[in-house]
Amino acid sequence: MTNEIFATLLARAIDGDSEAMSLILQEYDPLFRRLAMTKSGLDEDCYQYIRLRAFEMTRRFKIPPEKIF
Repeated sequence: MTNEIFATLLARAIDGDSEAMSLILQEYDPLFRRLAMTKSGLDEDCYQYIRLRAFEMTRRFKIPPEKIF
């Protein structure tokens, strides 16, 4: 994903576009899974918590669209 595409998706997600938010979460899913790994495998509760926090924090961004990239 290019910076321009990501910037557009981020601006849309901040504005409440659920499709854009879904695409951003999909893009970062491998990172979320890696962060939620334990010695015994994927910790589903941790994984869901990470996704939820990413969703919440993305919606709280206060960046003017022209200053994203």
